[in-house]
Amino acid sequence: MSVVSYPLNKQISTHFNSSEFKCPHCSDIKISTELVNKLEQLFNKVNASKCIISSGYRCSYYDKKENGFAGRHSEGLACDCCYYDKDGKVI
Repeated sequence: MSVVSYPLNKQISTHFNSSEFKCPHCSDIKISTELVNKLEQLFNKVNASKCIISSGYRCSYYDKKENGFAGRHSEGLACDCCYYDKDGKVI
């Protein structure tokens, strides 16, 4: 699994920009290319109009502070998101 460090505001796929995955503590962006590919596949499969990433990469410090442990977010392997249909309703 390839985890990449991205610069801010880089289009990393058709529907996702690196800034959506930015750590709120340190502003680093490290995300798995496989995760982004799966997010794109799901976007197309559910025929979404948009996807909002509410939490992407979290540095170990921030993840521990928020959750008590460093989990998959701090490895660039997870994100919290919500997909919306063409009418703007949550899928």
